[in-house]
Amino acid sequence: MHRRLRTSRPTEAPPRHFHFENFCPSDPLDLHTEVFRLFRQTLAKMEKGALLAEGKTKRIYEIPQEPGLVLVESKDRLTAFGGAKSHEVDGKAHLATRTTSLVFAFLRDIGMKTHFVREEGEKAFVARRCHMIPLEFVTRRVATGSYLKRHPHVGEGFRFSPPK
Repeated sequence: MHRRLRTSRPTEAPPRHFHFENFCPSDPLDLHTEVFRLFRQTLAKMEKGALLAEGKTKRIYEIPQEPGLVLVESKDRLTAFGGAKSHEVDGKAHLATRTTSLVFAFLRDIGMKTHFVREEGEKAFVARRCHMIPLEFVTRRVATGSYLKRHPHVGEGFRFSPPK
């Protein structure tokens, strides 16, 4: 059976033709590495459009060649206290993108619709363009930061009991 790996943009020629019959990895990670390399090549050639929005840790760009989709690019920036403190941390963007992509891929696989389309390189993913609902969740088991301002009766470092 001859199957060719599909590229993310069927109207464009892939960076290189990739045929399964010509690539028989002894280790499944070899296939993953090759596919990831092809995606990185695609990202390098992807034209970023206008910057639509920028926050503390991400930038959102139009993708001219894919109307209705945006490129969400993570920054190597770590913030705390509502952005009052920030530091550059090499590799943070890659970890944030990978984590986000895995979570949204999992949600898609269990049937939940999200804006996520695909991971696009090490620091970005492609998503459907949509309107943001300004809602933020911070999950931790220790009382700190802005939580203490809203709940002054709780002491710094109070450890919440695990969920039951």
